[in-house]
Amino acid sequence: VDISSNILDWQVENPSSKSIFALSSQMFSVDKQEPFINLDSEVNPSTKYGETKAECWDLIKEYRSNRNIKASGLILFNHTSDRSKPNFLFPDIAKQFSNILSTGLKTFKIRDADSYVDIFSAYDLCDGIKKCLDQDEFRDYIFSSGKYLKIRSIINETSKLLKISELDEIISTNPGKT
Repeated sequence: VDISSNILDWQVENPSSKSIFALSSQMFSVDKQEPFINLDSEVNPSTKYGETKAECWDLIKEYRSNRNIKASGLILFNHTSDRSKPNFLFPDIAKQFSNILSTGLKTFKIRDADSYVDIFSAYDLCDGIKKCLDQDEFRDYIFSSGKYLKIRSIINETSKLLKISELDEIISTNPGKT
């Protein structure tokens, strides 16, 4: 939050500058919102990370309206690419399927198989960020596929695509709210 504040203060002194801040869907409740989270949804962070992003979003809106700076907040949902860290959701799923295919063992362990994700391509995210930078209107945007998928269903669909017969077990190592 202090870093964001420093950037915004710098922008006050440099009025031709533009900024984009990466925010997070973790600013909102962990409960699935109907129909979808939008810019008017109640901010109710589920994590400390979400709290700091919510504070940053408040700063962006305040500086934009009261100090006329050119800043946008991008509320990001899960995104993935071939450069994702190995412990992120999709690389972890891919690694486990690779192990299943090589060993024949059919037990799958995931943090919370019954949680929902909204996932999209990091490459689409980059294209969206470029478009935001090219605009003259500064406002906030949500980057989302608009589709909630249960992790368990992603695993089961992938099993079918890989022609793996029924998995023996999908174990949630840290189940929580969906």
